[in-house]
Amino acid sequence: MDIVTQSSECLSVVIPVYNCEKYIDRCLKSIVNQTYRNLEIIIINDGSIDHSSEICKKFMLDDKRIIYVEQPNRGVSYTRKRGIGLATGKYIGFVDADDYIESTMYEQLLPYMDKAELVTSGYYQAGKRVIDRIEKGLYQTSEERNYFFENVILFHNTNEPGISSNLWSKLFYAQKLKAIIDTVPEDIFYGEDLAILLKYIFESTTYYVSSICAYHYEPNQYSVSNTIHTDYLHNINSLYLYIANTIKQSAYNNTLLQKWNQAMWNATQMAPQFMGFDLKYRWNQIRYLNPYINLLKGKHVILYGAGVVGRDYYKLYKKSQDFDLILWVDMEWEKFRAEGWNIEAPNKMSQYKYDAVLIAVRTIERAKEIEEELWINGTEKSKILWKEPICLMD
Repeated sequence: MDIVTQSSECLSVVIPVYNCEKYIDRCLKSIVNQTYRNLEIIIINDGSIDHSSEICKKFMLDDKRIIYVEQPNRGVSYTRKRGIGLATGKYIGFVDADDYIESTMYEQLLPYMDKAELVTSGYYQAGKRVIDRIEKGLYQTSEERNYFFENVILFHNTNEPGISSNLWSKLFYAQKLKAIIDTVPEDIFYGEDLAILLKYIFESTTYYVSSICAYHYEPNQYSVSNTIHTDYLHNINSLYLYIANTIKQSAYNNTLLQKWNQAMWNATQMAPQFMGFDLKYRWNQIRYLNPYINLLKGKHVILYGAGVVGRDYYKLYKKSQDFDLILWVDMEWEKFRAEGWNIEAPNKMSQYKYDAVLIAVRTIERAKEIEEELWINGTEKSKILWKEPICLMD
């Protein structure tokens, strides 16, 4: 990392808490023990009914930097906005109550706030290092900003964002964030992070994308993605209009509106899941064919990927039974298991003997990431299979 001047300004860290008694101690310890000491730690207990309250209050008694607030359950969006409103620091960061951070996270990231209005970082999920796809470094010139905007929503020609849409792997200027937060419609609950982030980006002119990984993200059973919302389509419409109107007022209208439309199309495909529909009818429709179907007969196969492509490959397997599917894995296995799918973590692969690992993803970029991960963990290259899925419909 290049040498930069260490800022001594106060950083407000906002932590929404809801029924996280199993994790909140680990989370708060990781924050109060930061090597960067000039922190204002804002904990908002959003109506927890477990022992989260007692744990938070104990930390408050032991550390005068902590501000602790209790409220009836209002949801993470309202809670985060309240935390932003209470913040008095020059900068703002976020940590979810079931996550935790490395002790040097803010010491590493804050110096870059002397150069940029937004600093992004990577994170760890299930032990895997996840970093932004966009090129690392400072974006401040017109040419650099053009590249940044062209790739921030969707990276090049993929369906993946250039930078992650979450708020917790980033640092913000408090004054600018406070001005933005009240413009975000209250009926946006899914994609609120993205709405805030993109609005902030449009209101800023300098960005620093780092390769630092110091945040540990853990799945949350109470997250929006694990909750049924019958008003999901209304939410998506509000999110689409809010960002589309922002894009239309910018100099990047022609570049970004098409990508925003594509991103929102992808989001609408998730409506049955979020609205709690009986998904057995949805799963009967097959969009992607496995290009290796005739080459796997009689083989012991592990299927890697449980997204749209992976589920289609699985449906085809159930119909044909031409090979022996001994294991189905995905990095987000906990989410898919909660939906009723028999998915395991990739680290379970070492317990099985197999002839092939069939990677079920759409893009070559994501396939290469999985291939590299498999190589590192000892899978023979000759056993790893990926070709672009055969698409039956647009």
